[in-house]
Amino acid sequence: MAIWRAATNISILDPTCGSGAFLFAALKVLEPVYAACLARMRDLRPADADGTLAELAQHPSERYFILKSIVLNNLYGVDIMKEATEICKLRLFLKLVAQLDSPEQIEPLPDIDFNIRPGNALVGFSSVKDIREALQGDLVTEMALPDIKRRSKRAATAFARFQRLQTETDADAAAIRSAKREVRRRTTELRAELDRHLASLDKPRRFGEWRASHQPFHWCAEFFGIVEGRGGFDVVVGNPPYIGMTKVRKRYALSADFATASCPDVYATVVERSVAVTRSRGRVGMIVPLSLTFGGQFRPLRDLLYARCAAAWFSSYDRRPSKLFSGGEQIRNTIFLGCVQGDGDRSAASTYATRLHRWFDKEERSTLFTQISYLKYSPDRWEGLIPKVGTSRLLHALETLLGDSYRFRQDLAKSFGAHELHFSQIGYNWLTFCVAKPPVTGRDGEALEQTQYGTIRFADEGLRNTSMVLLNGRLLFLWWVAVGDSFHLTKGHFQRAPLGPAQLSPPVQRAVASLLPALSAAMEENTIYNQNAGKLIGNYNLARCRDITDQSDKMLLGALGLPSLWEEIELEYSQVVRKDFTTE
Repeated sequence: MAIWRAATNISILDPTCGSGAFLFAALKVLEPVYAACLARMRDLRPADADGTLAELAQHPSERYFILKSIVLNNLYGVDIMKEATEICKLRLFLKLVAQLDSPEQIEPLPDIDFNIRPGNALVGFSSVKDIREALQGDLVTEMALPDIKRRSKRAATAFARFQRLQTETDADAAAIRSAKREVRRRTTELRAELDRHLASLDKPRRFGEWRASHQPFHWCAEFFGIVEGRGGFDVVVGNPPYIGMTKVRKRYALSADFATASCPDVYATVVERSVAVTRSRGRVGMIVPLSLTFGGQFRPLRDLLYARCAAAWFSSYDRRPSKLFSGGEQIRNTIFLGCVQGDGDRSAASTYATRLHRWFDKEERSTLFTQISYLKYSPDRWEGLIPKVGTSRLLHALETLLGDSYRFRQDLAKSFGAHELHFSQIGYNWLTFCVAKPPVTGRDGEALEQTQYGTIRFADEGLRNTSMVLLNGRLLFLWWVAVGDSFHLTKGHFQRAPLGPAQLSPPVQRAVASLLPALSAAMEENTIYNQNAGKLIGNYNLARCRDITDQSDKMLLGALGLPSLWEEIELEYSQVVRKDFTTE
């Protein structure tokens, strides 16, 4: 019976559940767990198992009994759209009904109105401690706290009784209805009081309008038994909305107490709330945009995860040639998995990341997740970024170089420099640095200026030439993949690189610079054109110039004492650049 209680006590939450895709997936995961528990109980036949097995025997469909138990005991969801929660409940109901083979097997559907609830997961008190801290100094409120806690506990007890009654075959329908009324009455009263306390912080002119726009959800009241009684949910999963924070703030005000309040997208705050309502040593899993790994404005979220998690795993996915979601939006994603720190955990988080995954849907989708490989990295070395590197020796080499003081920006002119180097601000399978920008022609054949190009300057021509050859190579390209967004290139990306010409001796610098004429000729020969808005836009195909840039990369690796790393570079490059440009 202990294993059955353990299974039924697992709490799984999606804080922005929508139509319930993640809860539906959790149902599938838990079903074989329940089936295994029942099989084990039959084999061992412990004394306290008879009640559960006798209860099971009264149900005409064992699978229906298992799924109903999971829906009632394990699954919880919140969404700001009430319509979404109704669809979520309907999907779960349809899954249950689909298990019945005949009309004789029909049983009452579970009532999960208190499992799947409408409300704003980001507005409201997450715990009794949260109430105390938010309203500190308000003597009346502080005196009311013991009563709020007591009433929340009674509401949780009523909810537990309501759940239990629905699993008992001999439960009276009138008793179930009465239990539901009791839960609703207690939670409604608590909700109203806590809404007033929360509104006192915002001081709205019209309480009713404030309440309608903010839709507060108080975790300590709605799920008191889990949040306060057990310390939080065992598992929190989801795919939070990707909405700009400025747009959100036009609809409702978020508390400045969120550590991620300055982040530009609301997904950051959803992740923060998810961690807050997860118990010690519980697990969090969220699919979020790739900006989590590199965005400077998302540093507060990364710092929060490093501080609150005993271990964190990040896997990253590009949007081409295939994307993670089949919808119309082209989104690059990161999947974050975390183990929330326990009470005794004080050491820094163990952090792991993957390479940037690019894949072809038909050939590779089925094995994409089974082949994920994580590498442990040091957040301090990466200045808080989450690296996207797939080979351990390359990761270790970059972290060692990052521990030194050299950065590429040290070779740039401190003020105005006479020798310019232009770079394309768009990258994908290569980076483009050039002295002469590729040509652009208009509708009438007139020469036009390239757009989306940046410029850096050097005081010395030789240094500029050496830099151009190195910056067009695979080494700096893979650095950009590790710290960038796989599309945009900014000065900051390569200026912070721990790789550059100053690491070469003067003779090797001259040897690298001597490759420039051949590289420039190869770039001009491999100019490709795209038509856009009536213009013919040129672009240098650096993937076809690798026989030249590979020479400079090997010289740089030799100067760094890492010549044997070349095989790792080739492997990493082949995993990122998924097309053979040499055959076209």
